[in-house]
Amino acid sequence: MSLVLDELYDLILACLYGIADETQARRLEELLETEPTARSAYVDFLMLYTHLHRRKGVCLFLEGAVDPILNENAWQILAEQEKTAEPVPVERPAEETQPQPAVKQTPQPRVSKFSIYSLILSTAALIFLIAYAQISPIARSPQIGKLRRTVQAKWQGVSGHISEGCDLYAGPLNLAEGYAEIAFDSGAIMVIQAPSQFTLESAQQLFLQRGQVVVSLKGCAEQTFVVRSPTACVVDYGTEFGVTVQEDGKTETYVYEGQVQIRDSSNPVKFMKSMLLKAGQGAVADKDHRLISQEINPHNFFRTEEMNAHQQARRGSSYHRWKAWTYRLHRDPSLVAHYFYEPAKEDPDRLVNFMFPNRGSMQGIFGDQNKGKPSWTTGRWPQKQGVLFERKEHQAIVVPPDPVLSFNSPLTLCAWVYFTSAEQWGGHLISCRENQQINYQFSLFDNNYDYDYQRNRFEFRQYDGSGKVGLYSQTFVPSAGVWHHFAVVYDGTEIRFYVDGSLFQAVSYKGRTEPSAAEIVFGAVKINGYVLEEGDFDGIVDEFLIFKRRLSESDILDIYENGKP
Repeated sequence: MSLVLDELYDLILACLYGIADETQARRLEELLETEPTARSAYVDFLMLYTHLHRRKGVCLFLEGAVDPILNENAWQILAEQEKTAEPVPVERPAEETQPQPAVKQTPQPRVSKFSIYSLILSTAALIFLIAYAQISPIARSPQIGKLRRTVQAKWQGVSGHISEGCDLYAGPLNLAEGYAEIAFDSGAIMVIQAPSQFTLESAQQLFLQRGQVVVSLKGCAEQTFVVRSPTACVVDYGTEFGVTVQEDGKTETYVYEGQVQIRDSSNPVKFMKSMLLKAGQGAVADKDHRLISQEINPHNFFRTEEMNAHQQARRGSSYHRWKAWTYRLHRDPSLVAHYFYEPAKEDPDRLVNFMFPNRGSMQGIFGDQNKGKPSWTTGRWPQKQGVLFERKEHQAIVVPPDPVLSFNSPLTLCAWVYFTSAEQWGGHLISCRENQQINYQFSLFDNNYDYDYQRNRFEFRQYDGSGKVGLYSQTFVPSAGVWHHFAVVYDGTEIRFYVDGSLFQAVSYKGRTEPSAAEIVFGAVKINGYVLEEGDFDGIVDEFLIFKRRLSESDILDIYENGKP
C-alpha cells in the first residue's frame, strides 16, 4: 500500500501545481474511486497542505490524523542515511594528566565516527524539513471562501479555531449544532443546517455526506455549483436550491428559483440518468440511485431569510423572534393554512396562504358578491400588517373550496385579534360552510348580537342539517386596545377554547363526521348570500392559523409566547 500512497501523493502534487496530464488525472480519479485508504489519505493530504500554506504558523499534527508531518517514510529515509554515511575522523584534544591512584583499567567503548556524523545529518535534515514547511515558496492552494456568519454553531473535528469571517480551504467539516453560512469565492452563498457532514472540494463544488444545505447563485448567472452526495449529483445553473442527504444516502432536492439537474451518480461526469427540475419541483435519489419526482415541503430548508430573522431576534427584536419562529412552524405538516402574514406584493387584494403560496385555490379574495373589501392596516408590529374589518361596511374575504381546507376533525383554529372599541367588537372570525353544511365555524360575539345565548361568548359550530347546531362558551369580554390570541381545538369529542395561551374552557361536543367541499369566509357568514349583518366582524385580524390536528396546551402557549408583541 505504501507504493500506492507514494504514487497518490505524486499525483496530488502534480494536480495542485497544475502540471498533471490527462493520464495522471485519470489515474488519480481511479485511485480515489477504488481505494478507501487512498480517499482517506487524499483528505488528510489536502488538510495538511492547506495548513502549511496558510502562513499563519505550522501545524505539525492534524487533529484525528495518525501520522505527523514527519511521517514514517521521512524517518525511514533519515535512518537509511545514517546507515550509509561515511565515517568522519574526530580528533580529541589533548588533556592534562594528573596523578591518579592506580586502579584497574577497563576497556572504554569506542565512539563511532559514523554515528556522530549520522546524528549531525539527521538533525540537519529535521531542521531543514521544519524550516521548509514554514518558508516553502510553493504557492498556497486557492482559498475556497469565507465563513460568513453563524447561529449557535458548534463544530466537531476541526483543527484550530473556526469563527465568523475566517478563510475556508479544501477539506471536511462537521457542523454538529446550529447553522452556518459560507460565501464561496465563486459568488455562491450556502447555508448549512446541523447536523451536517460535508467536504469543501472547490469554490464551485461540495460533497455532502449527510445533512442539509441551501445554495444560492443569485446574481451569478454565468456560474454553476455542484453538490455531490453518496447517491446523486445536483448541478445548479444560477438559481437557488436545497439538498438533504439522509443517513442511508437518500438525497432530496427542491428548487426555489431557476433550474437544476439531478444525476444518479455522485460523479458529475459519469452518470446514467438525470432529471431536470424547475422552480417549485422536487426529486429524490434513493440508495439504489433511482431518480423519483416527489413533492417536497419548501419550508423544510433553512434559508438565508431565516438566518437573517434569527440574527435580528438575538438582538432583541420581538418581530424577528416571531418571524424566526414562523419558519419553524411552517415545517409542521399538519399546518394547512397561515393567513394574514403580509399582502401579496403583486396583488394587494389577494390574501396569501403562506403554507402553500403557489396554490391559487387556497388564496383569499378581498370582497365577494355584495360584500366590500376590508383594508390592510398596521399589525402587531410596525413591520407587519393585519386586516381591518368594519361592521356595517359589508366586508369579507373569501377562499374558494379546497379539499385540503375542507375537513372536520381533528383541527385547531388560531387568530390574533385587536378591538379598537369596547362597545362594538367581534363577530364571525371564520366559517367553512356551504349553506347548512358546516365543516367548522369560529366566532366571538359582543353584546349587540340578536340572540341572548350567543352574546359575549365564543361559538364553535359544526352541522350536517340535523342534531345539535353549535356550542357556546362561558361569558367572555375582551379588553379593547389590547392584542388577544384566541384558539379553539376540536378532536371530535371535546371543544377547548384558549385565550392568550391559557385554557379558558373545555366542553364535550359531538359534531359532524363527513366533511363537504366548502369555501372559507373571513369576517362574515354566508348562507344563500349574506345574513345577519350584526354578525359581521369588527376589529383587526393579524394572523390566522389552521391545523389539521389537535394542538396541546403547550403548543398553544408556544404560539402565544412567540407571537405576542
